[in-house]
This record gives sequence, structure tokens and C-alpha cells, in this order.
Amino acid sequence: MGLRSFLAGNWLLAAVSIAALFRFPATSHYPLLGLVLLAVGFGTTNATFGGTVAGSTGVANDEQGVAGALVNAARQIGAAIGVAVLLTVVSLDSRAAVAGAGSAAGYRLALGCWAGLAGAAGLLSLALPGRQRRHDLSVPMPALRRRAVLVPDRGTPG
Repeated sequence: MGLRSFLAGNWLLAAVSIAALFRFPATSHYPLLGLVLLAVGFGTTNATFGGTVAGSTGVANDEQGVAGALVNAARQIGAAIGVAVLLTVVSLDSRAAVAGAGSAAGYRLALGCWAGLAGAAGLLSLALPGRQRRHDLSVPMPALRRRAVLVPDRGTPG
């Protein structure tokens, strides 16, 4: 399937689920709302897992801890900034400023922005570099080099 397709598919699932979530009326029934929330959680969790894989791919074994720390720090800081920005979008609703709390319209606008960001993340996932394949068979693999050293050439029989 590939990492790009995995990430793009899960971000798309998250975007569509979030878009469906912000279309729900305030009096909607929980079973259908629960399914949509399950899809949001599934898509975003898988995208987080895929982002961790993408962030540590191609990193040397002795640098995996640093790569993991950078991915985790970026995820934590991004989540904090994302919540702050989306709550600011909620407060942009003029009725919310008067009442002192966010209105349903403000939250719907924030969910729409979140869905747009998830869709953009899906498109950006498609721009990830692909796996480079080696087609040069003249260069032996490291395991073959070790075997060549361990097993001496005995020549041809006869």
C-alpha cells in the first residue's frame, strides 16, 4: 500500500468524518454521532502512527531516539497550537463574544477549518518522497559480502 497512500487515506477519512461531524445538528442521536467520532479517531490515530513512521524512516539506528523525540515534540506543539487556533476561530463568532462562550456556529466554523486542515494534510502526504529502489545488481548486498568472506572460493570441480 505504501506510506503515502496510508497517510493520505487516513487524513481523507479524518477530513470527511470531521466534515460530517460539523454538519450534525445539536440534537442529533448518539449512535450515529458515535460512528462519526469513531471514524475521526481512527483516521487521526492512524495518521499519527503513519507520521511517526515517516519521521523515523531512513534514520540511522543510533539516531532513532532523536528522531522520535523530534516527531513527538512536533506533535505535542502542533496539537497545542492547533487547539489554541481553533478555539480562537470559535471566539470569532460575535454572538459568542457577547455571551462569553462559544456558540454552535463558532464551533461549526472551527470544525470546518479542522476538516480543511486534515484534507490539506492528506494532499501533503502524497508529496512525501517515495522509497528509492535499487536496480543495480552489480553491487552485492552487505550480507552477500560477509558470506563471500566467510566461505572461501574453492574453484570449479574437476
